[in-house]
Amino acid sequence: MSVLPGADRSTAAALHRQYYAQLVNGSTIACVVRMIGADALLASTDPHFNDIPLKLWHQVGPVVPIAMSFTALGDYATVSGLVSVAKTAARQWVDEQTSKNKGTEE
Repeated sequence: MSVLPGADRSTAAALHRQYYAQLVNGSTIACVVRMIGADALLASTDPHFNDIPLKLWHQVGPVVPIAMSFTALGDYATVSGLVSVAKTAARQWVDEQTSKNKGTEE
Protein backbone atom coordinates (compact mmCIF):
# COMPACT_ATOMS: atom_id res chain seq x y z
CA MET A 1 0.00 0.00 0.00
CA SER A 2 1.34 3.39 -0.94
CA VAL A 3 0.64 6.21 1.49
CA LEU A 4 0.01 9.67 0.11
CA PRO A 5 3.16 11.79 0.00
CA GLY A 6 3.08 14.44 2.69
CA ALA A 7 0.40 12.67 4.74
CA ASP A 8 0.81 13.13 8.48
CA ARG A 9 1.21 10.13 10.77
CA SER A 10 -2.42 9.97 11.85
CA THR A 11 -3.63 10.14 8.26
CA ALA A 12 -1.13 7.49 7.20
CA ALA A 13 -2.18 5.23 10.09
CA ALA A 14 -5.85 5.67 9.24
CA LEU A 15 -5.22 4.85 5.57
CA HIS A 16 -3.16 1.79 6.55
CA ARG A 17 -5.92 0.50 8.80
CA GLN A 18 -8.62 1.23 6.22
CA TYR A 19 -6.71 -0.61 3.50
CA TYR A 20 -6.10 -3.75 5.54
CA ALA A 21 -9.62 -3.71 7.02
CA GLN A 22 -10.90 -4.61 3.53
CA LEU A 23 -9.16 -7.96 3.92
CA VAL A 24 -10.65 -8.77 7.34
CA ASN A 25 -13.84 -10.69 8.03
CA GLY A 26 -15.18 -12.78 10.91
CA SER A 27 -13.07 -15.78 9.91
CA THR A 28 -9.94 -13.63 9.89
CA ILE A 29 -10.69 -12.35 13.38
CA ALA A 30 -11.54 -15.81 14.75
CA CYS A 31 -8.27 -17.24 13.39
CA VAL A 32 -6.16 -14.46 14.90
CA VAL A 33 -7.84 -14.71 18.31
CA ARG A 34 -7.43 -18.51 18.29
CA MET A 35 -3.77 -18.44 17.26
CA ILE A 36 -2.49 -15.43 19.21
CA GLY A 37 -4.85 -15.88 22.15
CA ALA A 38 -7.53 -13.62 23.58
CA ASP A 39 -5.58 -13.05 26.80
CA ALA A 40 -2.44 -11.95 24.94
CA LEU A 41 -4.41 -9.58 22.72
CA LEU A 42 -6.29 -8.02 25.63
CA ALA A 43 -3.10 -7.73 27.70
CA SER A 44 -1.18 -5.96 24.93
CA THR A 45 -0.28 -2.39 25.83
CA ASP A 46 1.29 -1.51 22.47
CA PRO A 47 -1.04 0.12 19.92
CA HIS A 48 0.54 -2.03 17.19
CA PHE A 49 0.71 -5.23 19.26
CA ASN A 50 4.50 -5.07 19.10
CA ASP A 51 4.68 -6.53 22.61
CA ILE A 52 3.44 -9.80 21.14
CA PRO A 53 6.38 -11.63 19.55
CA LEU A 54 6.69 -11.14 15.78
CA LYS A 55 7.25 -14.89 15.50
CA LEU A 56 3.59 -15.41 16.47
CA TRP A 57 2.37 -12.93 13.86
CA HIS A 58 4.51 -14.68 11.25
CA GLN A 59 2.84 -17.97 12.16
CA VAL A 60 -0.63 -16.49 11.70
CA GLY A 61 0.08 -14.71 8.42
CA PRO A 62 0.33 -17.70 6.06
CA VAL A 63 -2.84 -19.36 7.37
CA VAL A 64 -5.10 -16.41 8.16
CA PRO A 65 -8.21 -16.42 5.96
CA ILE A 66 -8.70 -13.12 4.20
CA ALA A 67 -11.95 -11.54 2.98
CA MET A 68 -10.66 -10.97 -0.56
CA SER A 69 -7.47 -11.54 -2.45
CA PHE A 70 -4.74 -8.96 -2.53
CA THR A 71 -4.89 -9.18 -6.33
CA ALA A 72 -8.48 -7.88 -6.23
CA LEU A 73 -6.93 -4.70 -4.79
CA GLY A 74 -4.16 -4.58 -7.37
CA ASP A 75 -1.67 -5.81 -4.79
CA TYR A 76 0.03 -9.06 -3.82
CA ALA A 77 0.47 -10.86 -0.53
CA THR A 78 3.72 -10.40 1.36
CA VAL A 79 4.75 -11.52 4.83
CA SER A 80 4.38 -7.97 6.14
CA GLY A 81 1.05 -7.52 4.39
CA LEU A 82 -0.34 -10.70 5.95
CA VAL A 83 0.93 -9.60 9.37
CA SER A 84 -0.83 -6.28 8.81
CA VAL A 85 -4.07 -8.13 8.01
CA ALA A 86 -3.71 -10.18 11.19
CA LYS A 87 -2.93 -7.14 13.33
CA THR A 88 -5.87 -5.23 11.84
CA ALA A 89 -8.14 -8.16 12.68
CA ALA A 90 -6.70 -8.19 16.20
CA ARG A 91 -7.30 -4.44 16.60
CA GLN A 92 -10.91 -4.83 15.45
CA TRP A 93 -11.48 -7.62 17.97
CA VAL A 94 -9.82 -5.78 20.86
CA ASP A 95 -11.75 -2.59 20.06
CA GLU A 96 -15.00 -4.58 20.04
CA GLN A 97 -14.16 -6.23 23.37
CA THR A 98 -13.24 -2.87 24.88
CA SER A 99 -16.48 -1.24 23.74
CA LYS A 100 -18.52 -4.19 25.08
CA ASN A 101 -16.81 -3.91 28.47
CA LYS A 102 -17.35 -0.15 28.75
CA GLY A 103 -21.06 -0.77 29.29
CA THR A 104 -20.43 -3.24 32.12
CA GLU A 105 -17.86 -1.25 34.11
CA GLU A 106 -20.29 1.13 35.76
